[in-house]
Parts: sequence; structure tokens; C-alpha cells
Amino acid sequence: MTSKQLTACLLVYNTIPDDPRVRRQGDVLSEQGWNVVGIGLPGGRDTSPEWLKEEKGEASPLGEVQRSLLYKAVRIVLPEAGDGVQVGVVRKYVRTIIRIVFRAIAIIKFALLHALVLIRPSTHNGVYWRVLPVAATLYERARLVKADVWVANDWNTLPIALRLARENGGAILYDTHEFAVDEYDQKLLWRLLRKPLVQEIEKEALKSDETVVVSTVSDGIASALAVLYDLPSKPMVVRNTPKRVDVTARPVERPIKILYHGVVAPGRGLEVSIEAMRLLGDGYHLSIRGPADPSYAEELNRQVTRAGLADRVALIPPVPMTDLVAQATVFDIGLFSLPGHSRHNQFALPNKLFEYIGAGLCVCVSALPEMKAIVEHYNVGKVFEDETAQGIATTIGKLTPEEIYQYKRKSLAAAEDLCWESESRKFVKMLSDVTDMHRAAS
Repeated sequence: MTSKQLTACLLVYNTIPDDPRVRRQGDVLSEQGWNVVGIGLPGGRDTSPEWLKEEKGEASPLGEVQRSLLYKAVRIVLPEAGDGVQVGVVRKYVRTIIRIVFRAIAIIKFALLHALVLIRPSTHNGVYWRVLPVAATLYERARLVKADVWVANDWNTLPIALRLARENGGAILYDTHEFAVDEYDQKLLWRLLRKPLVQEIEKEALKSDETVVVSTVSDGIASALAVLYDLPSKPMVVRNTPKRVDVTARPVERPIKILYHGVVAPGRGLEVSIEAMRLLGDGYHLSIRGPADPSYAEELNRQVTRAGLADRVALIPPVPMTDLVAQATVFDIGLFSLPGHSRHNQFALPNKLFEYIGAGLCVCVSALPEMKAIVEHYNVGKVFEDETAQGIATTIGKLTPEEIYQYKRKSLAAAEDLCWESESRKFVKMLSDVTDMHRAAS
């Protein structure tokens, strides 16, 4: 390999400070002497890594345009007529009606464009740039970069990377954090409209003449991608492990402290987890920590109140991504009751599993193949075959404080292996190899 400093451009349709995998990619490459450029959505809750230049502005310029047009439309429909209360009320209702019309037009346009890919798959590239409007902004910023390798994090940045590689040169690493074609396969509209677009985008990139290598987060996803796209080799697996944190196993006392951390959203088994707390009875406390849509958080809080669990279940504020593991160490059990209703979930090997292990927690998760394999191989906790509230309560209720403590100690031993310091070596080598491959082919 040449002594010239290599440049990696990390592309992500997310805020980089809040994306654990992307900022870990940037951290390790920067430590290894690479020039790292991060192109993502501006903003974020967490502090930015040192290698990322601060960006200002909103994540979606389109939203600003729509709001501007909305308020202009209100002024046209209902011009200024003084500051009377009645005028203000009427203007509010007119604004709401116009907002609904804007949203309806956007939904119809969105559906028709996706349907076009279903009818004529070759239109996928044009549709992508129209239904993901921020992609053009990311591309415009990235096109000023001369990168040796473009790291496309997830399918929604893959067309950007492909276009940049063709125009500016460089290889592509497609790092898919999900089994993208099945990510929301339980939803009919996803299967009908979005899935064809995702599949055509992946197919074009993986069958292109560009130098493209693929990595992902679990063996299940890697095997499925190899079969789906008839790849010459199985994608590299780079697991979502955190950096090591100095932790000492804490003895377990009542109440046993249970933690769910991550995005607080539907489809993550939170409702059944709360119901399981009712079945467990006294002696247990569940904390649900993470960013949440206010309406969904209210829904969960109503469930907690109805079940009489206000003193045993709490939704607590998120913490910075870089503090997740350290902040989890005060708990005893790390919980994730992910339903197994799709191949995407069957293949899931999420950040939180390794974060729970890194924090020295006893892990209790759904018996989905990838998570089950980790839990049983390292003997760090229990899996529940039954994803119902009763199944969760039965599994946790059988654990004695001493058993939980022993699993916590085993998690800390496993964390020596399941950490980014170990896993990142594969990532760095893969980027160096794909860069060499591209230069050899050029």
C-alpha cells in the first residue's frame, strides 16, 4: 500500500453524532491515520466527534420550503385583516386545511413514484432522487471530496456513493446495517412500494463495474444478501460492538433493575415488556431510555398508569450515544423483546445487545437466531422463546439475584472479545483491501 494518506468519505442518511456505527467507523479510521470526511444530516443530540466538522441547519431543506409555501398560501387565502381573535382562529384552521392538502399531495406523489418502480424497475434511479430529496443535498456536499473509498451506510446512500465513484473515482464499501429489502416487511405498503426500490438500488450497485465490497452486522444478513444477489463471496460481518468501558460487576439487590435502551418506537416489544412487569409483581423496576415521539411516549405512559405501574416502570430521557454503556452499568438486566415477524428481525444483531454486555448486564432477549447465538455462546443471560408478556415474565422471574450476578460477570468477560477495539480491525483491513483492489483494477 502507498504511504499517501487515504481518504474515506462516510455517507449516512442520519445525524452522524447520534449514529453509533458511523461515528465508530470515523473514530477508528482517524486513529489509523486516514483522512475522514463525514457527510450526513446536520444537527444531532450528541456532541460531534473530533474528526467531524460542525454543520448548521435543518436536516430537511424540503420541510422548510413546504412550511414557507404553507404560510404564503395562508396569507393569500386569508389576508391580514387586523389582529382580531376571530381572524386568528380562522387563519389557524385555514393553515391546518392547507397543511393537510400539502400532506395528501406528497403522499399521492410518493405512492405513484414508488409504483413506477414496480411497473418499470429501470426507473429506480430517477425515483430515488425524487423521493429522497435530501439525497441531492448530501451528494452536492460530497461531490467536492476526492475519496479513495466511499462508505455508503445503508441502502439510502448507495446511489450517492455510486454516482460519486463514477464521477470522482474511488471504491465503494456498502455497509448495510439492516437486511434492507425486508426491513419493514410486516407492512403491506412497504412490500408493495418501497421494497422494489430498495432491491433495484442494491442490485444496480452490486452488479455494477465499480469496485464494490459489502459488509453488514450479522451472519444471517450476510448469507441472505449473498443468495439474493448471487454474490461471488459472502459479505464481511462487522458487528455493532461498542468501545470497552471499565466496569465492575455490581451485586444484585431488590428491586432488580431492568433496562431497555434504544429508540422508543412501535415494533420493539415495549408494550409487552410493560405488561410483563405487571405479571412479575414487586421486586422489579423497568427503565425505558431513549429518544421517543411524544405521542408514542404518552401512549406508553398511559399503559403504565392503567396497569398501576407508575412506581415500577419509568420512561427516562436519552443520554448521549457515547455515554450509553457507562450509564447502563447501574442496571442488572438488559431487556429487548423484539418480535420475530420478519426475516429482518430474525437476522437482527443490534447495538443494544453488545452495549448491555459491555455494561456488564445479564441479557434477556427474544430467541431470534442471531441474538440467541451470542447469548448462548458467551452464556451471558437468557432468551425467551415465547415473546408474550407471560413468556418474558416467566423467564426473568426464574432468575435469582445470584444467577443474575453470575451472568453479569460473564458479560464482562465476553466484553473483552465483543468490543469495537477487536471488531474494528476487520473494518480497517476491509477498507485498505478495497482501496488496493480499486487501484489494481484502475
